[in-house]
Amino acid sequence: MIKKTENEIMGNWEKTPVVSIKCLAYNHEKYIADALDSFLMQKTTFPFEIIVHDDASKDRTASIISEYQKAFPHIVKPIYEKENQYSKGSGIMNRIVDEQITGEYVALCEGDDYWTNEDKLQLQFDAMEKHPKVDICAHAVRKINAASGKVLGIISPQKESGVISVSRVIAGGGGFVGTNSLFYRKKVFDSELPFRKLLEIDYTLQVQGALRGGMLYLNDCMADYRFMSVGSWSVRYNNEDVVNAMNVRWIAMTNQLDIDTDRKYHDIIQRYMDLREVDRLLRFKHFEELRSYKSIYKKLEGESRKKYYVMTNFPRIYTALKKVRDKVKNGQ
Repeated sequence: MIKKTENEIMGNWEKTPVVSIKCLAYNHEKYIADALDSFLMQKTTFPFEIIVHDDASKDRTASIISEYQKAFPHIVKPIYEKENQYSKGSGIMNRIVDEQITGEYVALCEGDDYWTNEDKLQLQFDAMEKHPKVDICAHAVRKINAASGKVLGIISPQKESGVISVSRVIAGGGGFVGTNSLFYRKKVFDSELPFRKLLEIDYTLQVQGALRGGMLYLNDCMADYRFMSVGSWSVRYNNEDVVNAMNVRWIAMTNQLDIDTDRKYHDIIQRYMDLREVDRLLRFKHFEELRSYKSIYKKLEGESRKKYYVMTNFPRIYTALKKVRDKVKNGQ
């Protein structure tokens, strides 16, 4: 646990939080202390609160959160579930947490990830205050192997800081930026668009947040994302039944996104979903079905075109090479 006291952190804070840190946890006993310490180390000129939700964990996650709540009762505000809410679907878990948020801004970080820069919140707050027409902000994130701690790379959509267009956010998919880098104006989600209600995930949050003025990106690496940690999506994504069930919901969501945006981004949405389907077919080795997607090749450019050509014409070779590359990349 961090050595600071609550009084040292709060200093001359006013009573009302300006930023609410939203942390979702499930079976994260190995990681949750790192997350909470990284929140509490933040140096800010404004008050913040930590809304941490334990989704009926089967390990010691809840008891660890309780220890922090006792040490920092005015900052750490836990929500404990008696039964798992995520398994019920329909976005109920997000609504439970969002009802407790009081800040003008929301910063996200799941219980198995953590921040590495003590000025992260202040930097994002200052940047957003300077860009009143932008509703969401992200920054670079280090991707690390959960088991070994080895750095696997940097999640970064571009090399310079600046505003990223809505089109690029839509085309970028859920892994466009790190979840634990997201910082947004709460009022933007007081009224969720229909596509967001269909699938309350990082991707729809990024897209709705970017619709008004794009996404503000800071090219500073200020957090670590644990890849393949217990219970994470990076683990569940290897289960074909899970992926297939999620794809049905993705199709419904993107169709609604197309409607909600008056088909302004129709081609971008369609191309992204085609590429997503190709990735699914390759991942689970449905090579024969790939033939129907060769027409996408003509719409791509540069490295994407070369990659797709190999994927669809030589799928077995591509899969074998990707398997080797992923093992090296993930430190296995």
